[in-house]
Amino acid sequence: MYQEKLKQLMENKALGNALGTFYKMIPYFHYQTYYFVWNPDVDIRTDISKNLFENLNLIETQGKLEHIKLKDFAYYINVTPKTLTEHLNILEDLSVIKRDIQGKSVLITIHPDIVYRKDYESMHDKYYGSVIRYQFSQHKRNKRNSGRKPKKSE
Repeated sequence: MYQEKLKQLMENKALGNALGTFYKMIPYFHYQTYYFVWNPDVDIRTDISKNLFENLNLIETQGKLEHIKLKDFAYYINVTPKTLTEHLNILEDLSVIKRDIQGKSVLITIHPDIVYRKDYESMHDKYYGSVIRYQFSQHKRNKRNSGRKPKKSE
């Protein structure tokens, strides 16, 4: 499925130069959480006897990922932060990524249908992917109504 999604993405003319930025981002998406991080191959499970979900609440687990700051990545790939932001806007409009913003913190997540690692696939991982897909669908839904409450006539 992800190859088909990737093919559709590459054929999308709206992507433009954001495609190059996206290719540079791909290696930095974490294989368990889909987050954009400097250490995408680290196993965040601190207790291997537990599944991913059981590990997510552990304090030790929560500090394992090194999330990428946008200005640092812009510098790393030799574009301006403004250009990177423009490219991220395009990628987000196409539902390739989503950004969750809290204060000055921005976390980027890639859609699980775009990348996933077959060698890391279990019942819990499939469930987690479903949770992320649901979050993407909510972002798309929220864009349509811009967070407004529907009028009584709607």
